[in-house]
Amino acid sequence: MKRNSERKKVVIIGAGFAGSFAAYLLAKKLPKRKFAIFVVEKNIKAAEKKCPRLLTKRFFTIDSSLRSKDLGKKCITNKISNGIIVSKNNYAKITFSSPEIVVSPSRLINFFLDKAIESNAKIINADFLGFFRKNEKIIIRLKGKRNKRTFEMEADFLIDASGASSIISKKLGNRLKFRNAIQAEILIKKGLQKKYWVAYLDLAAGNLIWIFFPEKSSKKIVVSYTTTTPKPREFVYRKFKKILEKLGTRKILKIEMAKIPIWNSNIVYGNDKIFLLGDAVGHVKMSTFGGIVPSFLAAKALSEVISKEGNALEYTKKIRQLNNELWLHAFISSLLSKISDRDCDEIVEVLKEEKKIIESRDNLSRSLNYFKLLKLSLSKPKLFFYFCYFLLFSFLKICCLNRKC
Repeated sequence: MKRNSERKKVVIIGAGFAGSFAAYLLAKKLPKRKFAIFVVEKNIKAAEKKCPRLLTKRFFTIDSSLRSKDLGKKCITNKISNGIIVSKNNYAKITFSSPEIVVSPSRLINFFLDKAIESNAKIINADFLGFFRKNEKIIIRLKGKRNKRTFEMEADFLIDASGASSIISKKLGNRLKFRNAIQAEILIKKGLQKKYWVAYLDLAAGNLIWIFFPEKSSKKIVVSYTTTTPKPREFVYRKFKKILEKLGTRKILKIEMAKIPIWNSNIVYGNDKIFLLGDAVGHVKMSTFGGIVPSFLAAKALSEVISKEGNALEYTKKIRQLNNELWLHAFISSLLSKISDRDCDEIVEVLKEEKKIIESRDNLSRSLNYFKLLKLSLSKPKLFFYFCYFLLFSFLKICCLNRKC
């Protein structure tokens, strides 16, 4: 095997969901004799403070080995096969063709990092200070967490998965906008249905709230929501005061607050051998505010580009389909923000009237069958208008994006 100095160096900044999965894929895909992989993380135990996450079944389609029993035993804490969609004055129960999964962030991230380390990837506990170019190399400046010494290392490929506050993303000209997000893990007294999640639509106020159980046999719930309010912590107490009283809340075990980047079509995804991934470029579905699966899809595309020693332009082309999907989610979100509470009630009524709206052939558990929705919305003129408006502009935008890429 070649020495590190003779091999191509791939350096990943950040060991969150996107960074750890990228390390896992690259370590598995790249030949060890040609590439050396390094992961720079300033806070190794940061994932332990994260609340559980709810993922769709698409998670398993990204990499075939994710279906392993080993992953299930270590990372998956619950499976949820039903949902309740709640508006201001209505609600509907739906059943999924395949269950959604709840994962432990720390276990999932450590699973990917352990697999990467088994394939000779190395973890560096340091702060990322910046970078500059020297000849054909990228020089990365780091500060060790233990000895507090500043040092430099060379890289042939630099992947920034450091999150929404990415230094490199700003340096490349990206100016992301954000929404407030909060997740709270709450201990309750009463046991409820463990196989349900609840989606509360407060679209007129710009809020979307998820409630789910992190474990099968647990008296804990996770409240996850995004809001436009500048004081999200106060919002959860005000909005859920009555609900939490009914559940018999004992105490809040964990609160995680963050800024969720808003995707836009003008984002720069890298420059030459420098690549951006995950929250650094707003890889987030704005309709549900889920960012893990989009980040994993981008990481898979990036691993294929780097395996061929490609550049950022090839990476941008590779994630064209993902960008089309993210645009559709952003468009749906902007459309839903114009819907009143009364419209939300009607949408929920449509879901209640047709229980088979989510079919077994759907790729996503939370995806709707638009042909059935069209048939149902014919009886409701306003919903029919929204549906046609969505389809028309979706088609036009996809055409524009495809020509642009």
